[in-house]
Order: sequence, then C-alpha cells, then structure tokens
Amino acid sequence: MVIVNTLGRVSQGQIFEQSVYQNLRGKYDLTYLSKDGISKIDFVLDGTYALEVKQTFSKRDLSLLKRRSEMINVSEKYLVTNRFTDHPNAILAVDL
Repeated sequence: MVIVNTLGRVSQGQIFEQSVYQNLRGKYDLTYLSKDGISKIDFVLDGTYALEVKQTFSKRDLSLLKRRSEMINVSEKYLVTNRFTDHPNAILAVDL
C-alpha cells in the first residue's frame, strides 16, 4: 500500500474493490454501469448479476443497487462486503 499511496492517495474501499475485481476477472464477462463517468454499478457479471462492492452492508446501498439494476434488467443483485452479514443479498468477499 505504501507504493500505491506514493502515486496518489488510495482509500481502503478502492483497494477492496480492486481486490474483488482481481478475483472476478477471467472467470466472468465483466462490465459495469456508468453515467457521466460516475460508476453506478461496480460489476455486472455475464449480464446476469449486479455486484456493488462495499466495506460493510447497508440497506441503503442495496436499495440503490436494486434501482440501478432495474434500469438494465438485471434481476440478481448482491452487495459484496468485507464484513459478515446473513442478509441473502450479501456475499462475503472471501467467498468469491
């Protein structure tokens, strides 16, 4: 992390999202939803699953993901988190 921060400040969330990307690439056809250069859905896997990467699960983040995934007709949506929750729409990152 020292090398990365030498080039510019990087948040823990950005590092976590990059880690999730590294686990997914090569296994799925990855796309994302973006509007005006702002990422709205972090990852869309095979056009079927919408994933939003967050350090912790929140119902607000899930609600936003549901609305955004409806825009692209993706019915399967999950928050990938770094902390355990038993919510059915949460995936613990180590389980990817």
